[in-house]
Amino acid sequence: MKKTIETALEMLVKNSGEGWFCILEEPKTEKFVQFAYDEDEGIFFDLPRPALTKKEFESASEVLSGYDITLSESQVPEQSPEHNPDCDCDDECDCDDGCCCSHGEPFETFNKHLGNDTQLAGEIAYAVMREVYKLKENTKLNVTIMR
Repeated sequence: MKKTIETALEMLVKNSGEGWFCILEEPKTEKFVQFAYDEDEGIFFDLPRPALTKKEFESASEVLSGYDITLSESQVPEQSPEHNPDCDCDDECDCDDGCCCSHGEPFETFNKHLGNDTQLAGEIAYAVMREVYKLKENTKLNVTIMR
């Protein structure tokens, strides 16, 4: 798992241009961490609170505080990459069936700019996978790197 994380983050920073992101996900549980990258700011760690159970949230708060990462409020764009194309919502979502349209509503997330420090980014991702999600070292991760 550690090598997969390191390799993915190295590939992320080797891509030139703006708007790159990387998602590291355990496929069975769909537990993930994500990073964005831009040439000016470097690596941006992001772990949305809605993706965590109560127990995982408590663990993440403790683990990430060791990296000086705290919970902050973030704004979801109107059409996020995870927007459900089958959703018929207009400005107000009244879906009770797990519609992933957020309509720009705020949510809480753990995030931090890390510069170009792939080693620190890797340590944080590994800590989340092992200490928050309780995944084993030999767990295979799906890696998505795209723009």
